[in-house]
Amino acid sequence: MTYGVPSNVVFITSVVVGMLLSAGVECSSKLSHSELVVHHPTSNNTYFLQRDRYFLRLLQLALDRSGTNYRLAPVLLPPMSENRSEKYLQAKRYDVHWMMTNTRHENSLIPVRIPLYKGLIGWRLLLVHREDEADFANVTAVAQLKRKLAVHGLDWPDTGVLVANGFRLRTSLDWMSLFRLLDTHDVDYFPRSVAEIWQEIDSSPSSNIVVEDSLAMHYYAAYYFFVSKDNAQLAEEIEKGLNAAIADGSFDRLFNANFANAIARANLPHRRVLHVNNPLLPAKTPVHRKELWFQPR
Repeated sequence: MTYGVPSNVVFITSVVVGMLLSAGVECSSKLSHSELVVHHPTSNNTYFLQRDRYFLRLLQLALDRSGTNYRLAPVLLPPMSENRSEKYLQAKRYDVHWMMTNTRHENSLIPVRIPLYKGLIGWRLLLVHREDEADFANVTAVAQLKRKLAVHGLDWPDTGVLVANGFRLRTSLDWMSLFRLLDTHDVDYFPRSVAEIWQEIDSSPSSNIVVEDSLAMHYYAAYYFFVSKDNAQLAEEIEKGLNAAIADGSFDRLFNANFANAIARANLPHRRVLHVNNPLLPAKTPVHRKELWFQPR
């Protein structure tokens, strides 16, 4: 989702810089003490407020660890697609947003290539109708799952991954209709990430919908912080801070505080994992940095 007021990260105006120069003051020392104002989107939507709390804490942790003097400034906007957020970042309605990476985003924005979910967003469980659970217990290969009909959001970032892999999909823009289609047996399953599924099933509008207990899908997927092309300094500060948080363990502590219960509840080591290729994953994704990615134990 996404949010905005026109603004950009500004350390000091050109007028003040000129005054400092004419007074013989070193700009670099003044710049080091200036405040970095970082505008980010927010929403009144309860679901997104709960989800985005983790990203905001991670952004705060990164800027804390970077040593930057900063202030976070929320920009209120309704929920919207990540493609719209890309345009808002380019238009400087805000300075930073967390989005799933793809080639388009990486070409038009600056990605901070550290997976914020540690790839957990690519670990998927299946919401199914309780009467169909036995059918999924017999699925042992991706090809079998592809013969079933999934439901997914029309403009969601993972929809492209499923389409590229030949999954059968029915899509909708309306959140509640996704559950209705599953409840009425018009579709067979609804794949959701381990990071999301428990909150969603606990608030499901139908008692017929359950989390299937034998399967998991996995593909590499990464949520990054993104900034506009002319905001490289902010990207550098965030990357510096995230790497420092990884090194001192505070990144993992925050991740575990938010997702350890969901991971335990998913019981991934006892599921059959169906591995799926993500052809939309950009070539520069740091899959070689094993410390950045969640793995079941």
